[in-house]
Amino acid sequence: MSSIVEQKAVKAAATARNKMREGARLGAGSMIGGLGGGILSGFIESKYPLFLGTSVHTAGLVGTVLVGAALIGWLEEYSDEAAALGSGLIAATVSREAERFFHAQAA
Repeated sequence: MSSIVEQKAVKAAATARNKMREGARLGAGSMIGGLGGGILSGFIESKYPLFLGTSVHTAGLVGTVLVGAALIGWLEEYSDEAAALGSGLIAATVSREAERFFHAQAA
């Protein structure tokens, strides 16, 4: 009787350990992708701030395209990384716009 309980406990511990590892892997990948998105956003902003002379920020547009492509499955096994990178691009663009807005409000 106790061996069945022990087997279930060992199996539950292994399942929990695997879920924690997967969560850590996804979290680290998202953090690295987000950081990379912020860095890439700075580069894009310095070279091509606005998309073809419009008022649309190129980094935000590229981020939106990456997230959209990841969501509809165009990027297959790279969807997680593309979504994290795109989210970083979008977050950096929104941060810059929010900073400009609040500076304008304070003036």
